Amino acid sequence: MYFTTLSFSQTNVDCSAGSVNTTYCYVNNDTTQFVFTSTDGFPLNVFFNAGQVEQNYDELIVLDSDGLTDLNSATPYGSNGDLTGITYQSSGDTITIMIDSDSVISCETNNYIPWDFDIWCQTCINPTVTFSTDGDCINGNDFLIFVDVSDLGSATELNINDDQGSPEQIVTTTGIATFGPYFFTTDVIMTVIDANDINCEITSNTISCLSGGPGSLFINAGDDILLECDAGGDGCVDINANFLATFESLTENYTVEPITYDPPYAFSGLANSINTNIDDAWSPVEVLPFEFCFFENIETQFQVGSNGGIRFDVDPDDTYNGWSFIEDVPNNTNETLSEVNVFTPVHDIDPSVNDQNEIAWEILGAFPNRVLVVSYYEVPYFGCNETTATQMVVFYEFSNIIEIYMQDKPTCSSWNDGNAVLGIQNNAGNIGYVPPGRNTSDSPWTATNEAWSFSPDGEQTYVFEWLDSNGDFISNDPTINVCPDGEETYTAQITYTNCNGDVVVLTDDVTVTLIASFSVDLGGNQEFCNESSYDIIAEIIDGNSNDATFEWSTGEDTQTITVTDSGDYSVDVTIDGCSITQTISILFEESPLFDLGEDFSTCFENNIVLDATPSNMNPDDVTYSWSTGETTPIIMVTEIGTYSVIASFGDCAVEDLITISARTDLNINVNDDFKSCVGEEWTLTTTTSEEEITYQWYLNGNTIAGETNSTVTIVISDDFPGTQNYSVTITKGNCTGTDDVNVELYEISNCVISQGISPDATPGYNDYLDLEFLSDRVGGITNLQIFNRYGTIVFNKNNYINEWNGQDKNGNNLPTGTYYYVIDFASADDVYGPQTSGWIYLNRNAN
Repeated sequence: MYFTTLSFSQTNVDCSAGSVNTTYCYVNNDTTQFVFTSTDGFPLNVFFNAGQVEQNYDELIVLDSDGLTDLNSATPYGSNGDLTGITYQSSGDTITIMIDSDSVISCETNNYIPWDFDIWCQTCINPTVTFSTDGDCINGNDFLIFVDVSDLGSATELNINDDQGSPEQIVTTTGIATFGPYFFTTDVIMTVIDANDINCEITSNTISCLSGGPGSLFINAGDDILLECDAGGDGCVDINANFLATFESLTENYTVEPITYDPPYAFSGLANSINTNIDDAWSPVEVLPFEFCFFENIETQFQVGSNGGIRFDVDPDDTYNGWSFIEDVPNNTNETLSEVNVFTPVHDIDPSVNDQNEIAWEILGAFPNRVLVVSYYEVPYFGCNETTATQMVVFYEFSNIIEIYMQDKPTCSSWNDGNAVLGIQNNAGNIGYVPPGRNTSDSPWTATNEAWSFSPDGEQTYVFEWLDSNGDFISNDPTINVCPDGEETYTAQITYTNCNGDVVVLTDDVTVTLIASFSVDLGGNQEFCNESSYDIIAEIIDGNSNDATFEWSTGEDTQTITVTDSGDYSVDVTIDGCSITQTISILFEESPLFDLGEDFSTCFENNIVLDATPSNMNPDDVTYSWSTGETTPIIMVTEIGTYSVIASFGDCAVEDLITISARTDLNINVNDDFKSCVGEEWTLTTTTSEEEITYQWYLNGNTIAGETNSTVTIVISDDFPGTQNYSVTITKGNCTGTDDVNVELYEISNCVISQGISPDATPGYNDYLDLEFLSDRVGGITNLQIFNRYGTIVFNKNNYINEWNGQDKNGNNLPTGTYYYVIDFASADDVYGPQTSGWIYLNRNAN
């Protein structure tokens, strides 16, 4: 939105859509109101990105949801007219932004910076996030940024990004997300956003590398070194550490030194603009986020004067910054000088001349290397408006060094005699330090691309140490001579102690590697399964093994050794006085020994247990992966199928499998098929070798209720229909077995010897003398004889069953008549004895 002369505006803020931006340039006698109401009832936030009002005359009013409470009543003009950074949150769902201007000066008439502010819903509890860095950028090293999420607030998921195009990181728990590395000159801004609420966002200040300038703490052990051991040297080299030396800051003593003009920060574009278009003014009291030790005080607040002075002895009620002085520093009699601690330099400059100049400050960097930077950029001289000054002062955390950079410091001799002074003084104004030729009495003086450093000059406040790769102390000297054995890493460590008691430890490593014209290859680390030994060969590359000596960690001195135990083995190989050490790790492992057994069939009448427990090691040291998904050494199965398991011990894995099928061989037998006479009782009996089984009998496939034993008794009734099938099924677990018997009535169902046959009279019925029932009953009829009425044998048959149908011995039909028979049995019959005789009538239709 952009407004110019509106008197009232009503805007509904959609909390799901994010922030609403508004810009406005107010006019004379303006009372415009911007009313914002959240659609979801959430409180609203306002943040001024930029904007300006006339100091002491035009007021910014921010009304709370009640329409009465002015949230901005304490700072109606912002910071000397600058509204940047003003932020509030409403208590309800509405917030109102108003201007109340007079009739003289306005944004429209005086080209003030238009208002630019954002409104958004407070729909969440912001996470708690801090940003920190590492690195030694002063030495050109890359650096990392650590985003420490100590509380997610109301979020369940946070999206973290930088403005350098790095991959987004998503976090769902507290912890540290690491970004980078970044080139040492890179300035980075981080954003942390609630993945489910775009109103919940945290944006970092510009993050610079750990060492932001010459006064920042750092340590540099130097680049890694490759040292040729066979180049005629002694295999030793000097290593040197560079670091910032710091000294007690709670002191009256300072060292003033010229330094290389290389401003560590830009003169323009700092975050916090102050004193815009106002001459001879002190800024509001600002808070230092770190404790700065100045002379014998610990300072936590500061004010910036529009004439180039910075003070720590703040006074929020004193807004006038004097300009007239003729005295030197230190001074405690002229208020223009006595109210200033740091002269960057101080001279009568006028930021109200135009809006192209800039006076601003910003806190940059991260603990322990934060800095306060205050810059004056192209600020015109009072009385010489075409002449401008550009200067900067940097206050360093922890080292408490002050640096002043003058890009362009001309003079205006026609006003205040061109007086200017550069330096520092204590609050009392009785101790001060000024570089040669830069005091008031040296005026008028000029400077271009000039820089000075003011360093505390008390007792040493750091301890430097060289440490070996084990962390053991070597020396306090920054430069030492080392003779590495192969490859060694050395750590330069410095411990800084600040005036407030804070302690910081910085380290940097340098690796010195002995290199030779030859190399040694042991073949790489080895892992074996079920092997008892391994030959390690120290292969010489680009060298003659005949010229080499070998010294193994085992004490052996041959090129090849045989090892049988797991462990690390090293060898020192020396050729022409140059040694190389190589190490190899050997791991002998054995595979788990187990056997799932042979494939088998089962009825699952009992639990089937598959056991992969190894016999040669602790089962708890083995991991198991069954085809069923189970991970225990023993499992139970209840279904047919093929089961496999992989048992792993270290890198040794063994697989076994077993197939379990259903049994199809249940042993079961019942009576053979038989024939029966009407009225006979039979017991059908099942025989089987199976145990723990159940029985069920069936008649012609239908269940016989209640017949669940191994036997069943049947009686052949008069209405017994032909052939009947009796079957029995045994059940064992999931398996079954079945057998059956057919029971059939004899043709002569009443089982008596017939007294007549009629093969021609009734074809197909009563054709034969059927004695099958009798043959079955006595185990066979040994002989049947047929006699005519004269006693002559007309037919006889051994092993008779049912062969006679009225024929004689020769197969000719006998005539109708009465005949007699004699039957001999293989065993005595219960009815007829061992032999029986009787008559039988043969009936034919024609004789």
